[in-house]
Amino acid sequence: MMISKDPRMLKKWLDWLEGQRLPRFVLFLYLSRWAVIFPAALLNGWLFPGQVDTTVTDLGTLHPLVLFLAMVVVNPLFEMLIECALPYWVLGRVRLPSGRPWLFIFVSASLMALLHPLPAALIPSLVTGFFLAYTYGHCARQGILKAMLWTTLFHGGINLVGYVLLVLAVI
Repeated sequence: MMISKDPRMLKKWLDWLEGQRLPRFVLFLYLSRWAVIFPAALLNGWLFPGQVDTTVTDLGTLHPLVLFLAMVVVNPLFEMLIECALPYWVLGRVRLPSGRPWLFIFVSASLMALLHPLPAALIPSLVTGFFLAYTYGHCARQGILKAMLWTTLFHGGINLVGYVLLVLAVI
């Protein structure tokens, strides 16, 4: 398969993606993120060998319901407020250019990487931040509440996978 270097192809593909209804748009990005995150995690492991995020293993000592609420509900909502809503609001005051909010996406993804400062989380958090910010930026055109809802669901879905894997590791 030949990958086109023509930027019009990317624009055409993004136009198609953004023309989808919100559930389909978010589901497509959610599944695409998994396809990208595995190679990114491999690259991260190659760049930072032996680095492990010990906070995940520390969380395994919490009651499963508390852990679920923390990982799947509270954390995604809190992070979306800090990493998406706040920068979107601040950059909106500066009057972002119309079109795709690439500056916001870069700032938001960078914030996610900064809030996950361990080398073991650098590349995966940057990649995930890109997908979440793109989702937020797209959904925000239809309202901030929709953006928060869909982006928090997206992030909660990612963390739900981590929660299930953590619970299975403890059993």
